[in-house]
Amino acid sequence: GLNSPLITELSLLEITRDQIKLVVFNRVSSSQQLSFGEIEDQLNMIVVSAFTPNRELAYQASRDKEPIIMLMPEGLTAQQINQLAANVI
Repeated sequence: GLNSPLITELSLLEITRDQIKLVVFNRVSSSQQLSFGEIEDQLNMIVVSAFTPNRELAYQASRDKEPIIMLMPEGLTAQQINQLAANVI
């Protein structure tokens, strides 16, 4: 698999691959992004969480100075944040 420069850098700090949690932030359209399987194959790691773009909600949260999870606690982004928290704690 592909060895990311960041993963190589972390290994120099004695951080093992087992200690790294892979999170995907999709900022491009679905037609341009790699699938989770492709990402996992290239990095030889498991994706533990993923975030899809939600520009409108991010803008509203920034404008209102409120965390995204508070604006739409039952929304997809809140679910993704909760999944991330569950996978890293």
